[in-house]
Parts: sequence; C-alpha cells; structure tokens
Amino acid sequence: MMPKTQAHNALTAVIAAAVLVLPGCTSSGAALDPEIPATVEEISGAKVKRVTLSQKANERLGIKTATLTQQTVAGKPRKVVPASAVLYDANGATWVYTTGQTNSYVRASITIEDITPDFAVLSAGPAVGTTVVSVGAAMLYGTELGVGSKAK
Repeated sequence: MMPKTQAHNALTAVIAAAVLVLPGCTSSGAALDPEIPATVEEISGAKVKRVTLSQKANERLGIKTATLTQQTVAGKPRKVVPASAVLYDANGATWVYTTGQTNSYVRASITIEDITPDFAVLSAGPAVGTTVVSVGAAMLYGTELGVGSKAK
C-alpha cells in the first residue's frame, strides 16, 4: 500500500491537474450544457456527490472503466479491481468511482485487503459486477470536491 504522504502528494498533483482540465465546473444538477464540462449534484442522504461529465469532458479526461470481479486469491473468493481504480483521499481512506449511467460517476468506499501493481483485493466495497473507473478517478475526485470551481 502507498504511504499516506506519498498518496497525499500524488492526489494533490492530480487534483491540481483537474483544475486545468475542467474549468467552469458547476454545482447545479441541471442538464449539461455543451459549454459546461461537468455538473456535481448532491445525493440525498449521502456524503458523496454525483459527478456527471459532458461527452467532450469524458473524452478529454480519457475516462476508462473496468468491472469489479471476483477472483480466487490465496484460496478464497475475493473482490478485485484494477490497482489504477483505487483512489486515496487526504485522510488515507480508499475509494473507487462507480458508474451505472453514461458519463455519471459516484464515489464508493472500499477496504483493501492487499494490493499489487496490477490489482487491489478488497475485503469490502461495491458488488461484484459493478463498473468502476480505472483511469481518471483522481480527476473526478477533484471535480466532486470543486477544486478550481467558483461554485461549490
């Protein structure tokens, strides 16, 4: 697992890059205008928010997804995601972004049991079969938090 300081520094750098990539993000839940790259909306009863990107922003960020699978690890069935899907927040908590709708993403908490350069073995997290963001999660996180946005 990545040390907290290293994870925090990496996250800070990526969030700073999000500021340059997604200028003009908005906090409204309104339908996306072609000129607005992202909307961030509250989810009733949740601490996380839904991030919806325009098609152009989704392509510009190069968002890629993978499926949370179940594999046998050390003789036991375990949930597995690509290591690139794992997001560390400033407090060291671990997350993945899930998607169930086109260009719409919601952060989900995970607990990592083990991690390799290629995949993370989870002891807790979304259900097997869930689609997770494998490339671009840090950019989504910066957008969700409103980094660089005037409207939060």
